[in-house]
Amino acid sequence: MKKILFIAVAMLLLLTARAQAQYKVVGKVSNAFDGKAVEGVSVNIEGSTLGTITGANGVFEISLPAEATLIFDHLGFKHYSTIIKHPGLDTLRIALEASYQQLEEVIVNTGYQQLNKERATGSFVQL
Repeated sequence: MKKILFIAVAMLLLLTARAQAQYKVVGKVSNAFDGKAVEGVSVNIEGSTLGTITGANGVFEISLPAEATLIFDHLGFKHYSTIIKHPGLDTLRIALEASYQQLEEVIVNTGYQQLNKERATGSFVQL
């Protein structure tokens, strides 16, 4: 009886350890238009504060639980998310699509203006 109880407890501990296991996922993020690597893409686990950023060659590495949703975000590109059910099988290849938005107003400041310090906001530095 003690032997059966010991085996049952050991199996339960192994299953618990397996359920909490973290898997390393490696991937590369590229531009869908030209296939070039995209640097600085934010890669986050949905519902978590864990994340990473792609390097100069678009490669990232992150540890995930057995099943998680990865969210990819970068300025100038559409948000992309994917569910990872079997981490560690292959290198992920993510292609982000460009996000084009029309600017309504652009202000260009040449720096050659006379500004009254009493009427302006911000700080002034004289070189």
